[in-house]
Amino acid sequence: MSSKKLRALAAGAIAAATLLAFSPLSGVANAATQTMNMSGATAPSIVINGNKTNMAGHQFVAVKIGDYLTAQYDDTTPSGSTPGTLTSVSVGTTSDVKAAATDALSVAKGSSAADTGYDGNPVGEVASKWLGYAATGSSDTTSNTGSAVSPDKQGWNGKLRAFVTALMKSTTENGSHQKFIDMVAAGSAVTAVAGTDPAYSATIPVSSPGIYVVVDTTPQPASSGTALRNAIPMLVSTGITYNSKDYTLLGSQTLGQVEMKNDVPTVKKAIDTHATNDTSIGGVVHYELTSTVPLTTGYDHYIFTMTDHPGVGLTYDSDVDPVVTVGGTTLHSPGDYTVAHSEDGDGNTTHIIFDLTPSIMNQTYQKAIDITYALKVNDHAVSGQPLKNGVTLAYSSDNTPGKQPTTSNTPATDTTSGNVTSCVPTTVSCGNGAVTSDNSLDGTNGSTDAKTYFYHFDVKKQKKSDGTGLVGATFQLTKKGENTAIKFINQGNGVYKKAADQSSTSSASADLKVYDSSASVTSTTTLTDVPTTNGELAIDGLGDGVYTLKETGAPNGYSSTFMPSTDVQIGGDSNDASIAKFANTKDSVFGLIDPIGTLADNSATPPVAADLKAVSMTGTDGAVVVKNINSISQLPLTGGVGILMMLLLIVVLAMIVAALVMTRRKLNKSDE
Repeated sequence: MSSKKLRALAAGAIAAATLLAFSPLSGVANAATQTMNMSGATAPSIVINGNKTNMAGHQFVAVKIGDYLTAQYDDTTPSGSTPGTLTSVSVGTTSDVKAAATDALSVAKGSSAADTGYDGNPVGEVASKWLGYAATGSSDTTSNTGSAVSPDKQGWNGKLRAFVTALMKSTTENGSHQKFIDMVAAGSAVTAVAGTDPAYSATIPVSSPGIYVVVDTTPQPASSGTALRNAIPMLVSTGITYNSKDYTLLGSQTLGQVEMKNDVPTVKKAIDTHATNDTSIGGVVHYELTSTVPLTTGYDHYIFTMTDHPGVGLTYDSDVDPVVTVGGTTLHSPGDYTVAHSEDGDGNTTHIIFDLTPSIMNQTYQKAIDITYALKVNDHAVSGQPLKNGVTLAYSSDNTPGKQPTTSNTPATDTTSGNVTSCVPTTVSCGNGAVTSDNSLDGTNGSTDAKTYFYHFDVKKQKKSDGTGLVGATFQLTKKGENTAIKFINQGNGVYKKAADQSSTSSASADLKVYDSSASVTSTTTLTDVPTTNGELAIDGLGDGVYTLKETGAPNGYSSTFMPSTDVQIGGDSNDASIAKFANTKDSVFGLIDPIGTLADNSATPPVAADLKAVSMTGTDGAVVVKNINSISQLPLTGGVGILMMLLLIVVLAMIVAALVMTRRKLNKSDE
């Protein structure tokens, strides 16, 4: 045999070894298996599926990187819309991208030994080992997935992700990538369209069967706060159209379709319901931020920072250490994360930045991120308004050439805006990143689940005989079961707001004076039911709970002997937490306070719910009504007062009897 023929046979043997790369079924073909004539084969379109949130407005380009050289199929004729089944496919690397694919495979494999069976055919090796089409009876896809990755996310990370990401690397890193990048730029973009809400899809016609990389080429938007992240490059194997029939099954795998893979990180803020929260002024409220570990494969450096934007009236509580966990494992500062915060001139915290960048690339994809921390309610909290704050998440997002984040993109605290300097909401491209939020970019609107309220209730001081408002009376308020009176700051107009600093002796006082129209008014509040009639009082800045209200100073001309007290329960409406509601008990001693609603009884089995009434200065049951008398005859002779009167009568009679006895003794002595 001539040396020329020997060389030809050797070349054929090598070709056969390198091209047989994509065979899901092992063993000898059965009688129904046939070989396709690939010269007459075309391909069904590639379909990308997703939803409105992650696909609306996105554009895609498909670039072929692998050719189907041979294919075998089950010759059972498909019926109706039933797709045909391929039994094996051999794959070769498209010549235009061979250099870039070879380099990308080297990056993905790292220190792994070269597989000589695929010399000159990097896409064949990728298709055989990492696309998940294992031999019959095998479930080995571990080279492409991690144990923590859910089945629907297979192919998003691991070596396959590293391979397609490397294809998109900057040409400054490796010039062989230029051909592939130019092919992406020259491709005809297809825009996703709406299906049955909320489904979206993009259909990309392709001219020949093979393996394609689908690239999301959507331009980054310029609008502030838009959370857009381009999909990672997606590797798609097409089906084959042969003899007017579509063969889109390879074993059990469906070809030609792929789920949108843009994996936009999300963040949520809510009240930490596992902690004890005190929403009153001076109290401490615990908050919780939640997210999941993003996909960081293919990045040299990944920015991941959560920024809390508190509204007015909240101050970061440095005395309560934040707790940061990933997958239940506690992280430690500053090695795993850092925290920074800034305040304005009034002591309101403007932002708190939790930066997980130092360790985020070491965390397991999709593991839950949980951050809990505390804020104090300060004196600047606005009456009648919610305590509110929002959260933003800045993260690395740009997979396009030349924009891979590096360590120079480490976020820094901007003490003016509270944003990460490389990821501010007004610049969504964010210096290789993007910003998203839970639909509340700052403390102005506030996260829906993080809003909370403090409350007030109203008091009316009246003459018992005709309901006339009485001035000059004072009250004190204590938390039920406690002895120390709560201190308040006088807001003017008969409104008092709880002081954040209960140790203050200058600006705060425990004495609450009712409204007096003849007194000078120094300030007003935002309460909608500010006192307007003599004897009215609004007590503000209180958290949910039960309080004891006691009259401590009677109006001028009224007895200080008969000063009543009552227990008052306050809270928010069950349907609208912004509406203050209350209930109060009867004054059982003097009968000068009538009950309104019913307080909750948590000692009962089952507990008895409270019957709370809306707070309002108008109407007969919108406030705790406290009556005064100027004659003992105005006291009722039932209940506690009746008993008291009986005791007083007994005491008086006893005193009279004692006086008579003493007088008689004196008379008896004088007669002796």
